[in-house]
Amino acid sequence: VPDLATVIGMIGAIGIFIFAVSEGEGGMELFINIPSLAIVLGGSCFVALMKFGVSDFLGSFQVAFKAFFFKGTKI
Repeated sequence: VPDLATVIGMIGAIGIFIFAVSEGEGGMELFINIPSLAIVLGGSCFVALMKFGVSDFLGSFQVAFKAFFFKGTKI
């Protein structure tokens, strides 16, 4: 479990970002483009799959999970 400051910082940063984009002229529709998002995320995943193979690609999700939910040791 991440510490409280990390959680507050992440929620605050995302909140400020969403507020700034939604309050701007045009709102969120002007900022978010679903086809572009599909090209970037889908293309990145498929290129990684081509480069590293299925087992390494699927293993990367386990590594990412460990990185985000790492419990540090107390000194």
